Order: sequence, then C-alpha cells, then structure tokens
Amino acid sequence: MALPARVLLEFDPSKGDEAHPVRADLSVAVRTGDDLWLASDETATLERLSRVGPHHFAAHERFALHDFLDLPADEDEEVDIEGLGFDGQYLWVAGSHGLKRKKPKKRLEEAEQIERLADVVRERNRYLLARIPCVPAKDGRYELKRKADAPRRVPIGDKRPLTAAHLAFDGKGNELTQELKDDEHLAPFLGIPGKDNGFDVEGLAVSDGRLYLGLRGPVLRGFAVVLSMELEEDDDDEHVLRLVRRRVAKDTAGDRVKRSYAKHFLDLKGMGIRELRTHGKDLLILAGPTMVLDGTIAVFRWLGGAGAECDEVVHDDRLVRLFDVPHGAGVDRAEGMTVWDSAGGASQLLVVYDGPSDRRKAGEAGVYADLFPLG
Repeated sequence: MALPARVLLEFDPSKGDEAHPVRADLSVAVRTGDDLWLASDETATLERLSRVGPHHFAAHERFALHDFLDLPADEDEEVDIEGLGFDGQYLWVAGSHGLKRKKPKKRLEEAEQIERLADVVRERNRYLLARIPCVPAKDGRYELKRKADAPRRVPIGDKRPLTAAHLAFDGKGNELTQELKDDEHLAPFLGIPGKDNGFDVEGLAVSDGRLYLGLRGPVLRGFAVVLSMELEEDDDDEHVLRLVRRRVAKDTAGDRVKRSYAKHFLDLKGMGIRELRTHGKDLLILAGPTMVLDGTIAVFRWLGGAGAECDEVVHDDRLVRLFDVPHGAGVDRAEGMTVWDSAGGASQLLVVYDGPSDRRKAGEAGVYADLFPLG
C-alpha cells in the first residue's frame, strides 16, 4: 500500500491542559460536512475542528457534554468517550461502559504501586450512551443543541423537535449494563476492568435507526463482539432513552428469544474492536489488541453488517481485511476513524491516533491524522 496522505488537526492549546493535551489522547473522529468532531478519552468534552484547507482542520471549539446532557457525576469526571457517530440529525456518544484499574507509577514506592493494581474504580459518567442534536448553523458549521427544531425534510407527521437524551442510568451503570447482568456470554466480564479483557465499548455506528456498539473486550475464543439495539424516548421524559425489546434470536429449541439487544460474534482472529463506521450496507471495523500492548491493528469490512439485527456468528467469508495500520512501540495507536469522501467520488478513511509520536506532532498543539484509500 502507498503511504497515506496526512491531514493536519490543529487544536487550540488553551483548551487543553499540561497533563492531558487534546492531541495526545484522541479516541474518536466523525466528519459532518466541513467539520470534524473529535474527543479525548480523558475528558467530558467534544472538540470541533473546521476545515481551513484541503488537508487542514483548525478553528477549534469545545463543547462540554454537561451543557447538553444530565450526567450522573460532575463535570470533572471523565466520560472516557470511545464511540461517536452521526445519523444526519444527532451526534451519538458512547462512554466505555467499563471499570478502570489504576496504573502503577514509577515515582511511587513499590508497595503503593502494588496497591494501585488492586484498586478498581467505577466512574459513573463512563456509562453514557446518548444523542445530541447536531445541526448546521448559518455559517455552515455544525453545532450541538440541547433542543432543536425538526429538519424540514422529515417523514410525514413526524415534526417532533430534536432533543438531547441519554439511555437511562441506574446506580452503577445504565439500562444496558443492567440487562447484560443476566447475559450468558457477557455478564462474567462486567466486573473485570476494560484493559483486562473486561467489558469495554470502543466503537459506535448508526444505521437506519439502529445503534451498533463494538466491544474492545471481551474477545471470546478469538471472536469479537458487536451489540446492536434500538432506542426510543421515554414516555415521561423526552431527555431519557429506553431500550426497545424485540425478537432477536432463536434458542436451541427453536423458540424465539425477545431481548433489547442482539449479539454479533465476529471472527477477527483474536482482535477486539476499536471503532465502527457505516459504509453503504457494510460496517467498517478498526480492530486491535484488547490489552495494553503493541499488536496488529487492522481495518475490516463486515459485508452486510449495517443491516444486522439478530444474533449471529460472522465468519471470515463475510469479513474482508482491507489493510493494516502501522504503529510504533507504544505510540501511534489507531483509535478512531471516519469516512472521507473526496470530490472525485472515491472514499478514504481518516484515522486518528492515541499517543502520537514526535514525528506526528505539529507545533504547539497540532497533530497529523492519516488518510487511507478505502477501495
């Protein structure tokens, strides 16, 4: 494969902090027109860059999720944003939905480092699954709103305003994790931190009103997991979403199983999912290691994935490996991607990285992303 083209993402250094500069922890990317939406997994904010040149995005604006959604914890607690998708009206946001194990730090005494490895934390903002109206303003840039007028072109009779809303929270998670407590495949992993092959959402895509969540972990016998579901507004609160129960499977006796989510098991050769994107009738998958290590990172095409609705096992005859994404030792780990349609009609993938190397950094707060031909 030819070397990818580079795209400069130029952030405002005043909108980050010394410990967590925005460019250092990019986890997602979504393009809406001439705007690019990004997020760091260390904050509770979304970052918007606007196109200022053919391969240059700048004019950085920051949007705090607390301004649009009623999060369960305060604004200083990170959401660990790992999923971002756009359906033409709403920007959808997903936190990791997982536990966090503290990391040993060399500056501490050995006993303290060992103690940190036993410390598992549940942060309530990580259980965010939400939508925010994302509409073009008069200057052409897309903006987030807590409430917005319905677009002019909507189905007949559906003139409801667009409203920011999130999946209902409970004391320890949300409605989805509550339902998963009885799941024969995933329940055992809810109590394991994400970086230990525990439950960890790291991808989100939307297709025809159906939401797809890709899991970095668990990987089961080499098979990665995608959950798909439909959400609807709560009858009593327009800012709360509920899962829709429907028939998604048959049990071994042939009886229909009614559930609020479907499970799709993908043969990604031991890799977990880092990001999902719709592309026509297919889903594009960014896949990589479940654990914190330097391993293969690759992009797959799941043929027909954007229409998947029921439990299934997806073997490699429906999974096309498009290309591998290069990385360094502990740096340049691909975390997010978005489809980039060029003027000539050819599609490319814009890939953003966590832990950029020095060669990828530009100036005080800029960083280079890569454009790969999609084919």
